[in-house]
Order: sequence, then C-alpha cells, then structure tokens
Amino acid sequence: MQSVASCVDDFNISEWPDFVLLQVFAFLPLKSLSACGLTCTNWHRVAADPTLWPLRMEFDRFTNMNDVDALLKVGGGNLEFISLRLVMDINGMFEMIASGCPNLHALELDHCPSPSEMNLSALSRISGGCKNLRCFALRNMTLDEESMSAFTVVAKEFEFLSHVVLFKCFGISPSAIIRLVSDLDHLTHLDIEHLELDVRSLETVASRIGRTIKAFYFSVPVASDLHVLRWLENLEALGIHVFAGDSHTEDDFGIHIQRFRSLRVLRFTNLFAPVQVRDLLTAQLFPKLEHLSMFNCAPLSQPHLSGIVRCHKNLRHLCLDFRLSDSVVEVLADVCKQLTFLYFKFSASASCRSLQLLDAKNLPKLGYLYVDDSKNIPTEFLSQLVEQRPDVRIICYGRTFFHYPKDQPILKRMMNEILLFNPYLDLISVK
Repeated sequence: MQSVASCVDDFNISEWPDFVLLQVFAFLPLKSLSACGLTCTNWHRVAADPTLWPLRMEFDRFTNMNDVDALLKVGGGNLEFISLRLVMDINGMFEMIASGCPNLHALELDHCPSPSEMNLSALSRISGGCKNLRCFALRNMTLDEESMSAFTVVAKEFEFLSHVVLFKCFGISPSAIIRLVSDLDHLTHLDIEHLELDVRSLETVASRIGRTIKAFYFSVPVASDLHVLRWLENLEALGIHVFAGDSHTEDDFGIHIQRFRSLRVLRFTNLFAPVQVRDLLTAQLFPKLEHLSMFNCAPLSQPHLSGIVRCHKNLRHLCLDFRLSDSVVEVLADVCKQLTFLYFKFSASASCRSLQLLDAKNLPKLGYLYVDDSKNIPTEFLSQLVEQRPDVRIICYGRTFFHYPKDQPILKRMMNEILLFNPYLDLISVK
C-alpha cells in the first residue's frame, strides 16, 4: 500500500489546470482568496478571475488595512463600487484604491474625514488610477469652503464624472455648489438633498445643469418653490425634500412635475400636500415610473393609495411611509409583478393574511421586504414568512427581526444594504 507521504509527493498542486483551481478558489472567503493570489504569478492570475469577486465592496473603521491591500492587489480590477464608512486612514485607503482599482465606477465616502483633512495628492491619485470613475458620493460629512474647494479641484480631474452626491453634507455654501456644477461638463446626476439652499441659489444651480441633468435630488423651503424645475428639461429621476416642514402648498404644485413624462424615479420627503400628490400620482402621467418613495408626507387614504398602486404597474421599488391596509397590500400583490423592493408600515388593523399574499407566486421578483412598526406581527408568522420566501431579505423593524438568505451577515448598514432609498446607481448604469 502506497504511503500518504508518497501520494502527497505525486500530488503537485502547482500543475493543477486553471479550471480545477477556479473550482477550489470558489469555496474560499475573499481574505483567503487574496492570500492565495499573492502566492505566485499563476495563482494571482486565476484568483483574479471576475467570477470569484463581487462588483461592490464596503470597508469601515474595523477593516484591517493589510487585508484591504491584499484584496485590492488581487481582485481590485473587478470592483466597480467601493463604499468607505467611518474610515479614518482615508489617505492610505485612497493610495490602495488608486493603484488597485483601475475599473472603479463609483466611490462613496460616508462619515469620513472632510476633503480638507485629506492629502490632496492622494485624492488626485484616485483620478489618475481610476480614470473610469463616474460617481463620487459624499454622505453625512461636514464640508466647509476649503473642503469643497479641494473636492471641486479633484472632481474636475475625472473626465467621465457624471454622478455627484452630497447627501446630508453640512456647511456647504451656495457659491461652492454653484462653482462645482459649473466646472463639471458631463453632470447627469446631482443629489444635494438636505442642503438648505435659498431659492435663488437653487435656481442658479438648476439653470447651470438644466440641459444635461437626468437625476436631481434637492431640498426647498416650501413645496411652492418648485418653480426652480422650469430650468430642467430631461429629468428621469426627481427627489424633493421640503425642509420647512408642514407648510401651505399651492394648487399648481403638480404642474411643475407633470411635464417630466419620462420619470423613472420619484421621491417625496416632508411633503404635506395630500390632494396634489394624489392627483399627480393617479393621473397616469408617468408610464415609465419604476421607483416611488414617500417619507414623512401627509397621509393618504387607503383607497387613494390603492389607486396610486394601480396606476404604476411597472414599479420595481416601492417605499411608502404609510400604514397599509389589507386591501392595499392585496392590490399591490395583484398589480406590481415587477416589484423587487417593498417598504411599508404594518397597520395594527391589518391582518397577517395580506402579508401571505407577498409570496413567490404574486411577487416572483421580490428581493427585499422591509416592514416597519411590525410589533403586532406574531412571531410564528415571521417564521412562516421566512419559510415561504427564503430567497428574500426580510427586515421587520419594531421586532428587531432580520432574515438574510444564505446566512449573509446582518451587521451592515441598513440604508446602504437597501440601495433603493437613493437609487442614483440603479437608475442609469454608470458603466
């Protein structure tokens, strides 16, 4: 009988064909895969195969920088979207991204140091190493005049930059925003929601981007200030946040929006105009609408919500910050066959029977189900729901209940995991 040692000697792993290595590497976590890729030239080539890597990666303050370096050296060429959250060594991260991610399309910074605290040369290297970058997103950051100047300088160096997101970034002056949009020739997506610009400055911004912009998310003091939209021509995505709160809305509110018949994304926040919203969304004006979000808006009656759903059969993403009755859920399950994401509040008067309609037969493409205020849902029903839809990510907020298919970790940012709240990447491909 041949000894184990002699069998191992005959088993030369360096001579394995590529397809065998691929099969083995497919079972490895990314950290182990990157370690294998740094072993030799041949393994590096196989380990860098696109079928082994995701298109999107997220790093936070707990991420080991050595692990990131190894990951990007091996698989960085496959990445299209990198999100950095609470990363303090941002300069070191930029160096690794610039050298390892030549095909990066989108870079997101969330709760990171402001650009003025970053090394400007490191920022510039991103533009040199990631020439295909289309989207630069800054979220939840403080950007003073110096910070915005640094960001504008770097943004101009990206030849194909078309998406700029400054979501909940505070301290930005109106003149800084105007300079930024004036310097970017290919801007098609601009998200400046929660930036409380005065109407005159907002009109100046709209006039500078009017011909090229396709997606515009912004804030206004009151909904009657929507005449700034007259400067825009070819919108496909519109987000309106009213930061003055509950205020009077003029009857011509819908006139400023209804001319954008090609809208695919429509998002309202803090909008207290139930009659105007109802009339706008039940008039069948937007046949291409795929994403509808309404947060902290004046409540609509259940029949009106049913009417809105019936008028938009092509919806893929529906986020309604309302309590839905059984009748509305039944209409939704019957009409919206393309739905991939659903968010709503569970009504105390509703029965769990209506949620059973959200099965694979009625909503075959559903991937995310987020039920808020779900404390009245019995625990046994949640277990039944998971058995019924094992392929769906289910979040029941109020019961602290999470279900992620295939044992995926739940310690991720909920809003980042659910991209659809800000679908600037989903609307139009940034490739």
